[in-house]
Formats: sequence, structure tokens, C-alpha cells
Amino acid sequence: MKNFLIIFTVLAFISETLGQDKANEYYEAGYFKEASLIFEKKLGKGKGDTESLQIKLADSYFQMNDFKNSIKIYEDLYNNENKDSLTLMRLAELNRMFCKFDEAGKYYSVYAENHISGSGEKALFDKVVESKINYPQKNNSVNQSIELSDLTLPKFKQGMGYTFFEDGNLLAGIEQENKETKTTFTTLGEYTYSTGFKEVEEFKLNEETPFFNAYPSYNKTSKTLYYTANISKKKRSFKDGKNVLQVYSYDIESDENEPKLLAFNKSQYNFTHPSITTDGKRLYFVSDMPGGYGGYDVYYVEKTENGWSEIKNCGSNVNTAFNELTPFTTGDSLFFSSYGHDNYGGSDIFLSIKDGNEFTKAENLGLPVNSCMNDFSFIMTNEAGRGILTSDRNSSESNKDDVFKVFFPLAPNLVIDELTSDPISEVAITINEDQPLVSDEKGEWSKRISLGESVSIEFDNPYYETKTLEYTDVSSDDIEEIKNVVLTPVMISGQVVDDITGNPIEDVKVTLYEKVGDDEWKLVEVKKSDNEGKWAFHVRKDKEYKVVQEKEDYISHNEIIPRYDDSKELRNEVLSRMNPFSMKYDARKDLVIQIDNIYFDLNSSFIQKESYPVLEKLKDFLNDNPDVKVELSAHTDCLGEDKYNLWLSKRRAKSSREYLVNAGISSERIESKGYGEQRMIVKDCELQKKDDSEAQKNRRVEVKIL
Repeated sequence: MKNFLIIFTVLAFISETLGQDKANEYYEAGYFKEASLIFEKKLGKGKGDTESLQIKLADSYFQMNDFKNSIKIYEDLYNNENKDSLTLMRLAELNRMFCKFDEAGKYYSVYAENHISGSGEKALFDKVVESKINYPQKNNSVNQSIELSDLTLPKFKQGMGYTFFEDGNLLAGIEQENKETKTTFTTLGEYTYSTGFKEVEEFKLNEETPFFNAYPSYNKTSKTLYYTANISKKKRSFKDGKNVLQVYSYDIESDENEPKLLAFNKSQYNFTHPSITTDGKRLYFVSDMPGGYGGYDVYYVEKTENGWSEIKNCGSNVNTAFNELTPFTTGDSLFFSSYGHDNYGGSDIFLSIKDGNEFTKAENLGLPVNSCMNDFSFIMTNEAGRGILTSDRNSSESNKDDVFKVFFPLAPNLVIDELTSDPISEVAITINEDQPLVSDEKGEWSKRISLGESVSIEFDNPYYETKTLEYTDVSSDDIEEIKNVVLTPVMISGQVVDDITGNPIEDVKVTLYEKVGDDEWKLVEVKKSDNEGKWAFHVRKDKEYKVVQEKEDYISHNEIIPRYDDSKELRNEVLSRMNPFSMKYDARKDLVIQIDNIYFDLNSSFIQKESYPVLEKLKDFLNDNPDVKVELSAHTDCLGEDKYNLWLSKRRAKSSREYLVNAGISSERIESKGYGEQRMIVKDCELQKKDDSEAQKNRRVEVKIL
């Protein structure tokens, strides 16, 4: 059982009869490019053991991600009756990586026939194979909300890791040439953010550069770089045929400025792929040391006063019998690549959440982050919802790894009401004058805003004040501000007080009307004033309104409210002075009461039915005060001819008097006068022509106590 699990990790096949020539030395040490060149020449010349050379060349291609040439040689080996375990397993895995699941199943079956014995082992093998064949076919839906775009990193070395450095720059493993040996090696390079990562310079460590520096992880707080290096130096000295990888730290601001080999390394085993947490208190890495679950496992150490804690394994929810590599941590999230968990072909990217000292079961990030090929390195960027992914999904054409920018669906931005904190739907959000987005019923909207971007964002809704956010260089704090935008509602509000005592009036019926035509009003809402006489309506800023206030024993009062966009200050000022007038107190001589709710047909003195309640209250007042005499006076605006307005006002005053006389009030107690334009409250005629709400203030009937 253990044998076939080891095979599944696709470890390098090393023959017991390897020769001591240079090609085999390169091959054993893991320098597959150099080894493959020699193997190709030997095969071309027909020298050596053809099958042995083919096995090593196929494996070299595989290790270099040249899967197209690798599978060709393995197929030749199979067709020549080579059915050893590595050939069959590679054929199965390579066909999976090319999404040829039927072919993969065939080679798995041949492998089982030739290399699995015992019913228990066979049953377990079949279960593993079933998962490998079925999982990618059952989970083949692509998350359309995740976007991938190419990221070109010149000289970037196959999957050798990256980390964000100072000034937004990117440190990564790059390929350099050793001029002495005419071979290539991997070291650290710094890609500049200002050039879109198109320019790279070698990142110099203050020591003799080893043959291999890669997999960087940088902590901005402590200014410490963690990375992987091999023990042997530039001259190719191979200890036991291997280069042993270890984790180093490098303080970029230290006076010593020397890389330090971290104490928890064990020189006989590989320690690589470090990832430091944001607070610098925990360092993740992978190792093939014994005592794990198999292959490479993800481990961590914690910062202590004396250095680092004992090594701890991340557990079975993260690690498997196969290889887990390239951990990356942000917050409580641990991303890593794995060949052992359910995947689509090669290694996939997984996510596990740290929960106390435990980790949740690894979750496959799915398509399109993962593919049938190897997806083996992933980090999140400094911008929310963005990552960088390395994959060999296109390696059959290029023999190189691809680097992608990954755009995850963002946590939605939110627009909320300033007063209630409720979400606001149907807010038009215009970014740099592009086609507006619209917030949904949850007040949510999504749009990717980049750090450093120059952007103008306008939020508009008829019931709220328009808000504009302007940024010339978007920062992280700006991104946070955009996530929760607060809009101020457009309100009509006021307070009703007794004109004589100045006390607030409770339970006044306050009716809101919206203007829908030249002389038409639509009922919108009815409220009651509170115990402080206050009331408020949430209204549109592009509409004109009328507020009617009514209460028993009081003369009704109304206000015309102009459009918010036209006169914000005037609207607020008018509302703060709204005072209905009481008629239940002792009559005072020369007291003038304005009556707003006596309506007439257009250009007519005919009283509309809506006016009857007001006149009835005036009748009751006169009946309650039999010694009081009043003057009814009608007034007009300046629109129209002066003579006509004077005639019309007299007719309207007379009609109001006749209503009261017909209701039983003595004609001797009522005088009627029309003043036309003579006593206008708003005297500016041009203003009245532009703003009907101003003209409305002049169109009134007043009662004067004589």
C-alpha cells in the first residue's frame, strides 16, 4: 500500500544502476535541463541502454514541466512493453493533466493489474483512482466571477515563489546564467511596481550567492526577508548527489546585513517555501523530514523570546501522503498547493482556515484558479480580492510556467442611509463618467478600484443628497471608505407651534402632496406631529411639495416646498418657521390670520369643496365669539394684469363672505376686500415668475379681527 502511495507523489525515479557520468550526476542532483541535453545526444547517437536513457529523459522532461515530450517517451516505453510502476503512473497522471480521463483510467487499471496485490490494497487503490477520475468531472463548473489575466514577469523561474516587498515591488525567484559554467541558476530578483513589474534587477544578498535562492516571503513590519537557499555554493558540489534546501532570514536594515540560517533547519532534510504571517509571529514552511504524513508536509514555528518554537505539523486537514507545497498565509487563511487532496489533475491550490491551533479541512479553490495541470504557487496581493498564481497549464505549448493575476469577486461595497443605517437600493454609482452601476436591494455594488488609481465616484438617488468621492491616488484607507458609503436623506421637516403661546402642538395631521402638474397635487403620505410638534418626510430632491397641517380648533396651514436642487437653504429656512395659528383663544383686535386652504377654480371665484372645512372652522369661531367682527381679504400674485388681479381678489373675498353668511353669520359682522397685488409678501415679480412656490405665498386669504 505504502509503495503505490509513494508512486502517487511522483517522486523522481532513480535507477540502482545509474552510472557516474556527468549526465547521471546532473540527473541525481536535480539539474534536469543539463541532464536532458546529454540524454538527448546519447539517444540520438544510439549510445547506452536505450530504455534506461528514455526513462531518465522522460522523467527529466516531466520535472521541467515539458509534459508534451514527456508523455511521448512514456508512451513509447509502454508500447515497448515497459510496464514498470513509474511509467504506468506517469502515463495515468499525464493523461489526467491533459484532461484525458478515460485514457488515465486505462493506465490506472494496468498499474493495478501489475503492481497491486491483495483485495484490501486493491479496494483502497480503486477508491483513490475513482476520486482522481470522478472529482474533476463532477466539479467541472467554472466560477465565472473569478477572472484571470496574464502577468508577464521577465526571467521568472518556474514556480520559484514571490512576495511583495517595499514600494509595492515584487521579489521572486529568477533565472540567471552562471558565466563560468555556462549553466543557469536561480536567485532573487526585484520587479519594480512602477513599471508594471516589467523590469527586474537581481536582489543582492550580502554574501557569496548560493546556487539557489528562491521562495521569498517578506515581513514589512520587521523588515525581514525569509527565503530558501541551498547549502552548496555556486561551484556545483553535490553532497550525496543532492542539493539540500534550507530556510534563511535576512534583515534588510541590519548593520550586519548577513543572511542567517534559521536554527530549526535540519541539514539532512529539505526545509523550503517559507511564509511569514503579517505580525511576524508565525512562520510556515514545508519539509520532507520524517514523521509527517508523507512527501512534503506543511509545518510552522512560532516566534519566541529565544528564537523559534518547536516545529509543529499543520495536521491531516492540510497534509496528505503526497506533497503539500508553497504555503502562503494572510490573516487566518492558509493557501497551499497539494497533489494529495481531491484535485483536477496535477497539484491544485487549496485553502484551510486556522481555527485556534487547528486547521479546517482543505478546500479546493476550484476552476478557473485550478486546472488539469499543476497549479502550484499562489499569494494574495495588497489589494482586496486579488492574487497571483503560477501554473503550468499552458506548458504543453511553451514548456514554461504561466503567471496570472487572479481577480476574485469582491466583498460587495455598501451604500447606507445616514439616519437609519439601512441599505439603499437603486443608487446610481458613476465611476469616472462611465456607465452607472446600480446598487441592489441590499444596497450592494461591486467594482474593482485599484491602489494608486485616479478616480471620481458619484452616488446619486432621488431621495438622497448626491455624494462624490474624489481620489487622485487611491490608498488602502480610500478603499475602506468606498466599501461603506453613507448618504444623507433629503428631508422635509418642521415643527408646529401655537402662534399665540409658542408651545409645540402634538398630533397635528401633516399631509404631504407632490406636484404632478401645473395645478395638480398627488397625495404622498400622512403623518402626525410628535410631542414636540415635530414631523419629517423623506422626499425626492427633484420634486416640488406642499405640506398641509390640520388640527381641530386651529386654522389649517400649508407650505409650498420648492425643489431641493433649486433651493436647499430656502426649503430648510421655510420649514423651520412653519407656525399654524390658533383661533380658540380670545380674539385680539387687529390680529391677522392667514388662511391657506381656501381654494378656487383657476381664474375663478368659485370655492372648491376642499375649502369648506376651513370656512366651517371660521364659522365656528365667529359663533363662539358673537361680538367679533372680521375682514376677509383676498390677495394675488403679480402674474397677470393688475386690474384683473384686483377684480379677481375682490370676487374671491366676496365668495368667502357669502359662504359664511349663507352659513348663518350676520353679514354685518363680515367685510370683504380684494387687494390684488397691493400687499404681496414676496414683492419680487421676476422671482415669482421663476418660482411658483414664491408666487404661492402671495395667493392667500386673510382674516383680520376688527
